[in-house]
Amino acid sequence: MDSSTIDRKALASRTVDELRALPTDLFHSVLLRYCADLTISARMHFVDERFQAARDCNETLHRILGFLANELGGKASGAKDSMIEMVVAGAEHQRRLSMLRKALEMVHPRE
Repeated sequence: MDSSTIDRKALASRTVDELRALPTDLFHSVLLRYCADLTISARMHFVDERFQAARDCNETLHRILGFLANELGGKASGAKDSMIEMVVAGAEHQRRLSMLRKALEMVHPRE
């Protein structure tokens, strides 16, 4: 395992911990900010004819927005931890961890 892989894994682990520590309303805000950035990314992939990457963004959007619809619609599932794991793992795998980190830092800047 090279050092960049170790660094990415450490950053992903830290991101999971930071998201878990957020109050629910701030966690929802991070997800919404990330979704806004994902729509821009999906559009850029589509224009560049990178259709699989655009579909990957769309699938992530679908999962997050479905989760938020339930959470905000009064049907909270208690799936916060599994959503965090899925979002961070997907962001790491699809090389969007910096985008997720940006959303986190915009909503909850570190002091």
